[in-house]
Amino acid sequence: MTGTGEVNAAAGHGELSLERLPELLAGQRWFGRKAFPIRAVRTVDVVRLPAPSEREALLVSVEVSFVGVPAEQYLVAVLPGEQGALLPALEDDQVVQALFQLLREGSRAVTGGSQLRGEHVPGAEAALAALLGKLPVRRLSVEQSNSSFVLDERVILKVIRKLEPGPSPEHEVGLFLATRTSFRAVPALLGALFLEGQTQSTIATAHEYVTGAADGWRWLLDRYAQIGGAPLPEDLVTMLRDLGTCVGDLHLALASAPDDPVFAPEPIQQEDLQRWSAGLVGEIGVTLAEASKLFPDLFERRGEVAKRAMRMAHLQPSGMKIRLHGDLHLGQVLFKDGRWLVFDFEGEPGRGLSQRREKHSPLRDAAGMLRSLAYAAAKAELDGAPRSDRVERSRAAFLDGYLARVQGSGLLPQRDEDLLGLLHALELEKVLYEIRYEVNNRPDWASIPVSSLLNPGEPSGA
Repeated sequence: MTGTGEVNAAAGHGELSLERLPELLAGQRWFGRKAFPIRAVRTVDVVRLPAPSEREALLVSVEVSFVGVPAEQYLVAVLPGEQGALLPALEDDQVVQALFQLLREGSRAVTGGSQLRGEHVPGAEAALAALLGKLPVRRLSVEQSNSSFVLDERVILKVIRKLEPGPSPEHEVGLFLATRTSFRAVPALLGALFLEGQTQSTIATAHEYVTGAADGWRWLLDRYAQIGGAPLPEDLVTMLRDLGTCVGDLHLALASAPDDPVFAPEPIQQEDLQRWSAGLVGEIGVTLAEASKLFPDLFERRGEVAKRAMRMAHLQPSGMKIRLHGDLHLGQVLFKDGRWLVFDFEGEPGRGLSQRREKHSPLRDAAGMLRSLAYAAAKAELDGAPRSDRVERSRAAFLDGYLARVQGSGLLPQRDEDLLGLLHALELEKVLYEIRYEVNNRPDWASIPVSSLLNPGEPSGA
């Protein structure tokens, strides 16, 4: 990996040189293009953070040009090391605390033509006022594309690393839910940080940290392990039905402001179905070509899979497009005290910002959760659990709860054949995404979505 030295901080930043940014980027787990050589790194915005320590910290927005793929923009926080080295500043607790203080106070850090601006959510003032002083910082290691920090076990601060111009879906949706709806089955959004200059991006969000909550994926796998091959107990069926109800309530809330053009529901048109179908067909060729590295015969099945995708274009248009969660699965929900909470509204990480903000059928979120339930059942079997009714009953319970809440709202297709046809197509979309992810990240798991792709008649299939 190489750099050209096209990295120059604005005047007035002391002795901190940014010429070694390519070297720093290459070692960061959140840097998404490690496989491609860096052609150049150009600074876009630089903000000096309010002196958190004896060493000056800079928040830098950089445009990274690669060999073979389009340029991307990243957020880097740096401190000076020995002999001109650059150190990741967010490994310093004082830097993290300084960022949160800007957000808590709703204040600004200005350097030249760039500024970092903090903003808190109306109604969060009391909670933020109680978070004074140098709060203890704990780092989370579960995220790849962002950096998350828990402060005093009361706040989770997520710093967005890959920058795109425009509002963050997580802040946008969270602010809407907090100020325009009564839906509260989410960790409370407290505020956000915005980088403004040549860059116009949300760079961080802060939410209430929910202590003692169980991750939905881990929670369900543990329950499956306890049950073994026995039928699903009624208490678990009820909990999964409640999950469907929760997602239904979320969609009703997101569709509740016809006066807000960003969130107003829009009727699904025939051209929407045709566009979604064409996009899905395009994903099939790319996905199966990629997967053929592990499954050589898979590419030959692209014709029959494409026929399934093309059915969506011929459905009768009805129902509405709304803003969504966008990447809904068991890992995006928490379970605490018998209640479900939904979090992380950034959307599917492989899609661009404009795509993640697009309105779509609410069945897209439902399809994501149905696929996640099928995944959990398949993982339980990989871990040695005997076959049982877990996948059929789990999916049926969620869907029962969801449809009972949403049907009659006008959000879903009117005819059963159109509803099921759209749901099956959107599950197929999720299966393709899963195949791409697993082939590149967890090849030992790739057989789970590939099996669903090749056996669509099975309960876990699309």
